Amino acid sequence: MLSYRRKEGESSDQRPPRNTPAKRMPEVAAMLKAIHASEDKKAVLEKAEAVYVKLEAMKLKEAAKKIQDSIAETLTYCQR
Repeated sequence: MLSYRRKEGESSDQRPPRNTPAKRMPEVAAMLKAIHASEDKKAVLEKAEAVYVKLEAMKLKEAAKKIQDSIAETLTYCQR
């Protein structure tokens, strides 16, 4: 089983869900990092919506659900 180790400074909701296929792991991880790199709350919400739609299209329903469920926690870390 492929494991994804958390890097220094990376929160737990930046990691792809465990059931993400290994070949999709780098792509999903990059999408999650893009959400967390957004500047303000509006940008975070827009990026999260785009990632959610893309994950649904990739048939990664559980990963999309994790985005939907954890976006509120992500917003608490936004400064603006």
